[in-house]
Amino acid sequence: MLAVLMAAALISSTHAATAHDTLDVKLITDEADSVVALASRAAEGRALSSADLDHLSHTIGFEHLRERESQRVSTSR
Repeated sequence: MLAVLMAAALISSTHAATAHDTLDVKLITDEADSVVALASRAAEGRALSSADLDHLSHTIGFEHLRERESQRVSTSR
């Protein structure tokens, strides 16, 4: 799924990259990495600690999700 999204973004940004001759993309995978680690621990039958969940909630991706959700809630009122 991620590969499909990345390919679509690259294809759609081809025009912009041509116009500016550069394309600066930064993939931040900390949230996904944290979720994979949690899923791996759970699959191994190990208990998840509050520290594991705290790590997830302090990732950049989770912070962006929290911001988007708060904006969505505030605009729907």
